[in-house]
Amino acid sequence: MPTDLDGPAMVPPQGIVPNFERGRNRQALAYAVVFLGIAFSTLSTVLHLVNRAISKRLGMAEFFLITAWGQYLAFQVIVLRCAYFPGIGRNQWDFRLRDLPEFLHVRALLIDSEIFH
Repeated sequence: MPTDLDGPAMVPPQGIVPNFERGRNRQALAYAVVFLGIAFSTLSTVLHLVNRAISKRLGMAEFFLITAWGQYLAFQVIVLRCAYFPGIGRNQWDFRLRDLPEFLHVRALLIDSEIFH
């Protein structure tokens, strides 16, 4: 069964025309939420570490805090990648079938990181 790789990744509802070039998405909102989350988590991590350093009570908890913060940043990079393509809030019929494997790869990374955290 031949498939048209330049066609939509999903059959659109009746009366909807796929828009491959500028599909509706919420990229700006996704970037704002991710960067605000990174800013707040970084600020709280730094304030905690400074507080512990001043009180000279650094321990294993701070090691795990830094490790968790690094994992959070790595997860946010994957989320940003997904926000860039295909875009947050974009319908599946608004991107081509040929782009589906890339999207599924990014989604698999997100699912793996959610399961194994």
